[in-house]
Amino acid sequence: MNSMSHRTWAYLLLVAAPAVIALSAMAYWQVCSEVDRMDDEALRQKALALTQLTESLSKSIEPLGALQSPVLHDNGTEGGAESFAAQYWNSGNRLILASGGLANLPLDAAPPGYADLEFEGQHWRVFTQLNGHRHWLRVAEQYRERNAIKHALGMQLVGNALIGISAFALIACAWLRWMLRALRTLSEKIDERPGKAEPIGANGLPCEFDTVVTSLNSMLIRLIKAPAKEKQCSPPVAKRTLTS
Repeated sequence: MNSMSHRTWAYLLLVAAPAVIALSAMAYWQVCSEVDRMDDEALRQKALALTQLTESLSKSIEPLGALQSPVLHDNGTEGGAESFAAQYWNSGNRLILASGGLANLPLDAAPPGYADLEFEGQHWRVFTQLNGHRHWLRVAEQYRERNAIKHALGMQLVGNALIGISAFALIACAWLRWMLRALRTLSEKIDERPGKAEPIGANGLPCEFDTVVTSLNSMLIRLIKAPAKEKQCSPPVAKRTLTS
C-alpha cells in the first residue's frame, strides 16, 4: 500500500468506521429509550382513562363481585392474541372484569406500577394501580408492538447512517483530489522550468509544500555547483597520474 491515496482512504476508514458505529449505537439506544418512555406513558394514560370510567361505573360494578367468573373474559380474538389487555378487581380483590390475553393472571403476579412479566409465552409490559375506591386496575401491552417500532426506527437509522457514510466518502474523495492536485502542480512546476537548473517557484502551492520546495532548490544548487568542483579537482589528480 505505497499509494498515498490508498493510505489516506485506509486512515479515513479506520477513523470514520468506529465513529459511525458508535454514533449509530448511541442514537439507537436513545431512540429505544424514548420509545419505552412514550409507550409507558401511553400505558399509564390508558390506565387513567379506564380508572375514570370504572369509577363512574363503580356502583354497578361492585355488586358483580358476587359472580363466580368475570363479566368480560376474552382471551383474544380469532387469528392471534390481543396486544392489549386489562383487568379490574373489586375492593375484595376479586376479578370482575378482564380482557385480552391476561384474563387468568392473578393480582399478585406483578407489583403496583410498571413491571415486565412473561405469561403463557408472551412478554408483557404491565401497569397496575389502586384507585380511590380500593379497586385494582391493570393494563398491559405486549412488547411485540414496541419492538416493531424499534425495529422500524433502527432500519431508518441504518439508512441514515449509510447516507451519511456516502456523503462522507464524497467529501473525502474531493478533499483527497484537492490534496493530490498540489502534488501534480509541484510536478508540473518542475517539468515546466525554462532551464533545468532554474529554481522551483512556490507560487500556487500550499504553504505546507514550502519545505519541500526549499529542499528541492537546495539540491538543484548543489547540482549546479558540482561540475565546478569537479573541474577544480581534475588538474591535481591528472598531474599525480602523469608523474606516477
